[in-house]
Amino acid sequence: VQQLGVSNYNKEQLEVAIDILGGPSEGGVISVQNEFSVFYRHDLDVLEVCEQHGVAFFPWSPLGSASRAQSLLAGDIPVMSEIAASHGVSEPQIALAWLLHYSPSIIALPGATRPETVRDSVAASEVAVSAEEMSAISAALPESAPRAEALAPAPPRR
Repeated sequence: VQQLGVSNYNKEQLEVAIDILGGPSEGGVISVQNEFSVFYRHDLDVLEVCEQHGVAFFPWSPLGSASRAQSLLAGDIPVMSEIAASHGVSEPQIALAWLLHYSPSIIALPGATRPETVRDSVAASEVAVSAEEMSAISAALPESAPRAEALAPAPPRR
């Protein structure tokens, strides 16, 4: 193994992996893939470690899930709808643009099954979200959301 990408690591696990293997410049840990979206902002401490060490952060489910992406389109976060309208783009584009502007370590990988969704997601990289818009979006978001069922603590294995 020349380089390592990890998934669903917490801050402590990531720090141990970097201590043992090094970061990207040493050919060690080069990426982390954790859940992160406008709906789910746990692991900010993991993102901070990524920024400190130049590790890429790939948020899985960057639109929060297909149903949550639909709730964006329904206007469930009014400030995002307002900002989307002011830019002439969709709410999911604003959600992805928010992610991309949130940290230079973030590389969003939205899933898509239709060509128009792929085009919409790619176009999000062109949306210039201002610092004021970033703050307004962040302030409108819930402090926390439940962790994904897949990440619920499991009993120790024998």
